[in-house]
Amino acid sequence: MTKPVEILTTFHGDPENSGHATHLFSAGDTPNLSDEYADLLVAKGLASLPGTAAPAAAPLPVPPLPPTPTE
Repeated sequence: MTKPVEILTTFHGDPENSGHATHLFSAGDTPNLSDEYADLLVAKGLASLPGTAAPAAAPLPVPPLPPTPTE
């Protein structure tokens, strides 16, 4: 079986598991891939299922402010 996914970032992949990165997936593409490969790309954050929101990126840590000089 296959399912459509939306590619979130451009990368080379190997959907046929031939041992070579043989296909260029471009951000915004919506290919139909095998269920197993589609699930792998979603789990790695490289793709999302159409109609679902992409996982939110973790917020960047905010460094503490330097101490205020005291008189």
